[in-house]
Amino acid sequence: MSDEFRVKLLVSLAQIRIISDCQATEGSDVNKNDLVKKVAKHCCGKPEARKVLEATFDHITHALSQGEKVVLSGFGSFHVYERKEKRAAHPRRPSEIIIIPAMKCVRFIPGKVVKGNLKS
Repeated sequence: MSDEFRVKLLVSLAQIRIISDCQATEGSDVNKNDLVKKVAKHCCGKPEARKVLEATFDHITHALSQGEKVVLSGFGSFHVYERKEKRAAHPRRPSEIIIIPAMKCVRFIPGKVVKGNLKS
């Protein structure tokens, strides 16, 4: 990875706070295109912003698939945990018990910046 790409990646990660600035109305979602537009306004053009975001998501996904914890200072952290096997009622036939197998899941723990934005 080149130094220039690393700098762009770090700038983009620092600008993740712009998620809260996206003009999403209540009940709507912020998608990847919204993020690309916001990152492009702050650091580079749309094609470069898309590459940076895709590389960021790829690196996060790869690290999580390897069982690593991903920490983005101020924003939050992602980590993989093992969900235990459990028994539950069948959604359509509540009298029938089904077994939900154990699986790996991703948990996100918000950082100070995100928590602060949620409180206000």
